[in-house]
Amino acid sequence: MPWVTDIHFTDIDGGKLGDYELEEDLIYEDVDGTLYKTLKGASSDLSSFPWFARVILPKSLLAKAPFPHDTHYRTQKALVRTPEDQDFVSMPISREKSDRIYRNGAIDEGMNDKLAKGLYAGLRVGGWVTWNKHKRAIAKALERRRKVGR
Repeated sequence: MPWVTDIHFTDIDGGKLGDYELEEDLIYEDVDGTLYKTLKGASSDLSSFPWFARVILPKSLLAKAPFPHDTHYRTQKALVRTPEDQDFVSMPISREKSDRIYRNGAIDEGMNDKLAKGLYAGLRVGGWVTWNKHKRAIAKALERRRKVGR
């Protein structure tokens, strides 16, 4: 399925090959018709490619798919609107679903199927490290809020 909106992003680290920020909301439609919205202001490092790869790869090679993926990993939630819904709602998202959106979104963005599937395989093998790091950070933040709320 297609990207519903186009990408508009800004380099936010002064050209140091690091982070980019969305200038407008980005919406992707998955194969089942579900829409996923990534909000303006979300940041991404455009697939965590190492610095030497970023020097030779054009930023446009894979610009859209990393934004929802990075947001899902950081928050472990997604803004979702199913075909039956009127509004977007925040819902938990699994790592597997996030990785599939990344793969499908990369292909829909024009990436070669084999390359996109290779990146997906890498996420499935090693993405758990980053996912669990964010999961622990979310749990710590919730625990701090709970303690303050007593």
